[in-house]
This record gives sequence, structure tokens and C-alpha cells, in this order.
Amino acid sequence: MIQTSFKTVSDKYDAYADQSPENELRAMNGDIINVIGTTTLSGMIAWGDAKSGDVGPINTHSLLCMIMFDKTTGQIRRFALQAEANGVIPDYLSDAIKSNVRNFEVLRPKAPRAIIDAAVSNSWTDAEAKIPYDFYELPKVLIHNKFPWLYTKVYGNPHDAICSVYTGKRYAGQFARCYDAIYAKQGYLSPADLTRYLNPADFDVIWKQGITG
Repeated sequence: MIQTSFKTVSDKYDAYADQSPENELRAMNGDIINVIGTTTLSGMIAWGDAKSGDVGPINTHSLLCMIMFDKTTGQIRRFALQAEANGVIPDYLSDAIKSNVRNFEVLRPKAPRAIIDAAVSNSWTDAEAKIPYDFYELPKVLIHNKFPWLYTKVYGNPHDAICSVYTGKRYAGQFARCYDAIYAKQGYLSPADLTRYLNPADFDVIWKQGITG
């Protein structure tokens, strides 16, 4: 049985990463993980992206869970594919979640497993092509949200990506259309937008438990 709350984010991650068959909410290939960060940059993103109607803390980063099976050891290996300063790169999922993170939630696709796995594989190939990080898009997003008369739409570099454009558009866009309209309207997706404009027919939102410590 999954706990209703956790003392630390590390405890919560360990429960998510428990791959035992009885853990029905165990980590799955293709999960989108939205996190609430603790850094100054995370605070700026939360401030800049806050919108009327938001409830609770704002998600400030988004990453893609990729799971691989190590035939030599029989172990399941979990990685994060995420857009950050060095571009879209893989990282250990445990490091990505346990460092500078206050809490996280998981958007689990409802598409057939074969479609999800193919989308993750395509996203890995996409990342290997060395997608640069769009350093100019984040400031433009913050300005657009706080001073909308300056920008009617944010035009990001289509060859670059910020974290939530990578997960919500380049990855999830392969099997879900729920973010198409808002992306076309504003020219970007923020981490919080992935929850705001989520279609329950496309994703389940799980691991929403709070952190008490």
C-alpha cells in the first residue's frame, strides 16, 4: 500500500523506484516527472509562471523517466532525460529527483505500452542529436507572464528546447494532443502547464503525496 505522505523527498523517490510487482505505481518507462525545485532559479520560475487558479506550489522543472534493464546484473536502471544548461542529456533519475527538489508528481501516459516505449526511444535519439538548451526562452516566458503587453507570444528557437517543451511537446506530442493548442497560442510550455492543460484521457497524475519533513 502506498503511503499518503512522506517525510522526505528521498523517501518518496525510493517508494516510486521500488520495482517490486506489488507496487502498482512503480516507476515506468515514459513517465513525465514534474518537480518543485528549491533553488533561486526555481523560485523565479514559480514567481514568473504563477497564474490565477493555481492551487499549491508551482512545478518548476520537468523530465522524462527512461528505464533500461541491465542483463548482466538483472537490475533495472532508471535515467532522467532532461533539458538543462548543457542541452538535453541523460542523468541518473535518483540524482535528478533527490537533489534540490522539494517534491514531485508523475504524469503517467495512458497510451499503449508499445507506443510509449517507441516515443521514449525516439526521444533518446532526439537527445543524441544534441538538442541545445534555449537560454533565451525562459526570460521571455517570465516577461510574457508578468508583462503580457510586451509579448503577445513567445517565439522560442524550434531547434532548441527548455525542459517542459522537451517533455510536453517533443516527447508527449508523439502520442497526445492535449498541449497542442496552448503551445500554439503562447509559443511555449512551462512545467506547470503540463498539469494545467493535461487531458485526463491522455495521462494519470500520480505520486501527488506531500512531504512532511
